[in-house]
Amino acid sequence: MLDEVDDELHTRRAPPARVGLVRMLSTALKRSAVLLSALLLLGACADGASDEVCGPGPAEAAFVAGEVWTYRGSDSDATFTVLCVEPLSDDVTVVHIATSNIPHLPFDEATLVRDRVSLVSSQVAVDESWLEGRQMWSDADGGIWTIPLAEAVDFVLGAVDQ
Repeated sequence: MLDEVDDELHTRRAPPARVGLVRMLSTALKRSAVLLSALLLLGACADGASDEVCGPGPAEAAFVAGEVWTYRGSDSDATFTVLCVEPLSDDVTVVHIATSNIPHLPFDEATLVRDRVSLVSSQVAVDESWLEGRQMWSDADGGIWTIPLAEAVDFVLGAVDQ
């Protein structure tokens, strides 16, 4: 029976003008969905928010706010800056980071531990302008990145460019 339905669907075709419009709308919706997903994960970069949002982080954390690291799969001079470290659940720690071209990426700590290469600096002042983006991420119940950092950066920059 499914074959009959499938055959019927293939024989019913929309007029060529409608097909083009449907494809155009489908492509636009896919791009919008990708961009919206990236923005929910990224948050936005704007001024303001308090220090109460992000404390010193768990004592056993692998990262500390203000550290700058190089990472695998990137240009040799590409770095990420640790903005904040906070527990997300009993077994997951989120590390909020920034790269040179992305102001806020919430990352799984274990993923960043695998991706980091060398510590460039441990005492960079962290500008609080990213905190509003973190609040948007939190309010939206945003997720955390668990893929390699270089892939996440490429994905986000590709989604924003489209």
